[in-house]
This record gives sequence, C-alpha cells and structure tokens, in this order.
Amino acid sequence: MQLSIKSILLFIFISLSISVSAYQLSIVDNDNMANKQVIVQFKKSSSADDRQKIISELKGKGATIVNEDNINSKILPFITVSLPESDFSALQTDFSGDHEVVENVEADQEVRIQ
Repeated sequence: MQLSIKSILLFIFISLSISVSAYQLSIVDNDNMANKQVIVQFKKSSSADDRQKIISELKGKGATIVNEDNINSKILPFITVSLPESDFSALQTDFSGDHEVVENVEADQEVRIQ
C-alpha cells in the first residue's frame, strides 16, 4: 500500500481543521458557562441619574449591559446584564433589603405557566 504525498497532506489538513474547530467550540462553551444573564429591576420612584449610577457600578464589577430598552419604563423599569456566574450571589446581596434604587435582582430565565 502506497501513500501519496497528497493523501498524507490531506489527512494532516483534515486533522488540524477538526482540532481547531473543537478548540474553538470549547472556548465558546466556556464563555457561555461562565456568564449569567441577570435582570436588575429598579424602583419606579428612582431617578434616571440613580439608575445610571447603578449601571456604572455594575460595569465596574465586570458586568456588561445586554439590554436596557426598558430602563425608563413607568411600569417595570429594568435592565438585563451579563456577569460571571460567581458574582451573581454577591450582586443579590449588595442590592437586597431596602435598597434605595434597586427593587429586585434575579436570574434571567424562562418562565412557564402550567
């Protein structure tokens, strides 16, 4: 059985392509697993300046803003942020109780009604 140079090079190329693709998929999976989407609900009585201060504080803690379309809603003002999973419980603790600007912090997840 003789192997030509072309078949050997083709085998090496395919092997490298598969390895690179698998590596890229593992990076994407690690990034998705490390971050958690969180809803930060503001009190209706809070001012736009107070909300911006909270957003700046969240960004300082490593969060990225995913959606802020409802930040000025009169019914339910909130933003969605992405932050490391390990920081979620600390964020809940920081904004728990009787916080003057933040009403609630919860994981962004699917809600089902039976």
